[in-house]
Amino acid sequence: MPLRFADQLGAGVPEGFAVNLAARLADMPNTPGPWFILIASIATSSVVSAFISYAFKVAGERRERAAVKAALRAEIDDAADLAEAYLKVSTPKQPIWRPSTLLYANAMTRLLGQGVLTHDAIRALIRYYRFVDDFIRALDLAADKQEMIGAALVKATSLVSAAHLRALRADAAAAALHEKIDERLTTYGDRMPYDIVLAELGLLS
Repeated sequence: MPLRFADQLGAGVPEGFAVNLAARLADMPNTPGPWFILIASIATSSVVSAFISYAFKVAGERRERAAVKAALRAEIDDAADLAEAYLKVSTPKQPIWRPSTLLYANAMTRLLGQGVLTHDAIRALIRYYRFVDDFIRALDLAADKQEMIGAALVKATSLVSAAHLRALRADAAAAALHEKIDERLTTYGDRMPYDIVLAELGLLS
């Protein structure tokens, strides 16, 4: 066996060296020593700890992402509900309430930081909240100028889902809005900005 080992080492290596090396290897215990066991245990523990930490981090980010999206969905739904309520009144006025945009600014920052928003989702969010801002601005202007109430109504139709907009269209009390609703439905069809933003965020129920 030592001679075979020496032959494998190649020419130019003293045979005595090969014999001594083979003998030393043969004298090594078959079971690992305490130091080897200790090092292996530390290495294994480090790998397991790193994996557990990573798993907790991923789970935490997933929970945070779900919470942020749920909060954003609540704010979007609230804006849609307020807009629909404004469309339903027989004589629109200048309400003191305004849709909230506080969660949008915070959610965009956090979701963008996690890199989970697609290009289409970002555009859908920007577009929907642009309509929210336009609605708020029209309501503010309508407080001083009655003619701006019509503009506020138009902006409100952009915040409601297509299904709810069609339900309003079927309501005889909203006859004055039929033209505005028809215009919006012709433009967007079955996917109003509300429907688009929820679909892009994966929040459709």
